[in-house]
Amino acid sequence: MSTAPVEVAVGLVRDATGRLLIAQRQAHQPFAGLWEFPGGKLEPGESPRHALVRELAEEVGLQVVTAMPLLQLAADGPAAGGRIRLHVFEVSEWQGQPRSLEGQQVRWAAPAELDTVPMPPANRAMRRALQLPQHAAITPPDWHRRSPAAPATPSALIVLRLPQAGPATLAGAIARLDALASANPALRLACSSRHGGADLPPHWGVHLTAAALARVQARPAAPLVGASCHDAAELARAAQLGCDYAFLSPVRATSTHPDQPPLGVDGLATLLAGARLPVYALGGMCPADEAALREVGAFGVAGIGAFWQPAPHVG
Repeated sequence: MSTAPVEVAVGLVRDATGRLLIAQRQAHQPFAGLWEFPGGKLEPGESPRHALVRELAEEVGLQVVTAMPLLQLAADGPAAGGRIRLHVFEVSEWQGQPRSLEGQQVRWAAPAELDTVPMPPANRAMRRALQLPQHAAITPPDWHRRSPAAPATPSALIVLRLPQAGPATLAGAIARLDALASANPALRLACSSRHGGADLPPHWGVHLTAAALARVQARPAAPLVGASCHDAAELARAAQLGCDYAFLSPVRATSTHPDQPPLGVDGLATLLAGARLPVYALGGMCPADEAALREVGAFGVAGIGAFWQPAPHVG
């Protein structure tokens, strides 16, 4: 008989320069010596947000003013067979100065520095999330003919997917997106694995289709790797492979996949409870859905039509 996971609230606290607050686990604790983002267990009957406020006050002396849900992550607990569910918040406003109130070391770390700081596995997944935009825009089939060609939000992960494109069209689309990203550093770029023969610049990521996710034996050699998932087994496979993020679909019924039953928000929340990596909700989504879906554990939202600037009307 499986036991319920231990619920933990975690705060990603940034200072004015973008550094993040981390604390070192003590010798008597599991993962001793590793660094983590501050937080702690929920008490009986306590909400994740209330636990976050209490833990940051008790642990590092901060009074939380503004905190928004960022994502939820499943992780292994220190006890054999134990499970943890992490409720991760982005803390953008607080009062007080961070200090050690429980004997632990506390310090600020720049985002780039976190790549070399030893952290528990779940904290590494949080670190990856910090490097990703919360909107993902998949290119529509006619994207290469559109003007303007920019996404509807200034910060986005763009996934290039042009099913009918030949090599020349694909090469032109890659160059065009590279130009967009050069003008806007808040854009991240990935190419669908269906375009396996594409000549990608080294800073591009790879987005695995569900078929490719089942087929590959190791993480592709790319700085960013994502995967399309539809169930718990595929989410587990994506995490096992070391993917940085996953798309989970369809949340709502879509015209592109009319025979695929939608998950609905409840089904999405159930699957997110076991996810070990940041997940974008896909299928009938628009940018305005982000806040509500983050409340149930999604990291962000992904889509096609609603995530691009409309082409100007002619005529």
